[in-house]
Amino acid sequence: MLFESFFISQCCYIYKMRSLLILFTFLFISCSLDDGKLSGNLYEYDAERTGIVRIPAKDQFVLLGTNDSTAPLNDRPSMKVKFTYSFSISKNEVTRKEY
Repeated sequence: MLFESFFISQCCYIYKMRSLLILFTFLFISCSLDDGKLSGNLYEYDAERTGIVRIPAKDQFVLLGTNDSTAPLNDRPSMKVKFTYSFSISKNEVTRKEY
């Protein structure tokens, strides 16, 4: 009897652990399918300059700043800004020598 109840409790434990593993695997896969980035091309490579990307920002909006009362004064208020042009930027930090 004792062996039988021990065996049943071990089987239940294994079943519960397997169920948890399957649940966590499912959650991990479902969360990792979306990288959180916007869909579509956010930049294009600049054909004329190596390491430079072109950001097609013309007529796009961005929210700058915050309305949080605890934020520094120079970070307030929040404002919606519209780009009137696209721009290029280096993929890496630019040194004085490269500039």
